[in-house]
Amino acid sequence: MSDLLQVYLVLLLSWLVVCFDVKVYDDNSLVCYALKWMYFKTSTTSPCYLAVMAAYRAALIVCPLRMKANCTSHTAVGIVVGVAVMAMVGHANVLFLEADCTGSTVHWHSYSLMAYINFALRFALSFLILFV
Repeated sequence: MSDLLQVYLVLLLSWLVVCFDVKVYDDNSLVCYALKWMYFKTSTTSPCYLAVMAAYRAALIVCPLRMKANCTSHTAVGIVVGVAVMAMVGHANVLFLEADCTGSTVHWHSYSLMAYINFALRFALSFLILFV
């Protein structure tokens, strides 16, 4: 789901701008900032969901009866909502600090704290879940 959101909401609109110079939104509008934020949010949730599913399958192999009893639909919804909220809050800096809607990309300041937060949320957290 997050991959489809990224393709249809963010990358398709960026492709229209780059290839055909067609903008659906104005620069420095709320839509522009929301699309920049949605790009980072969806690119974070996708690997996290895959890592959580892999961890769930590994736990089912190790202790199948206990995991079947503990993993209900309520815990699954809690995990999905928790990952989504973590990605939303973690990338809120894109809305306020880092987004430049007049350009085509978000420019990270070199060696800034936001670049490290971005790396931790998008890559390190999902690999940490997989290795544990």
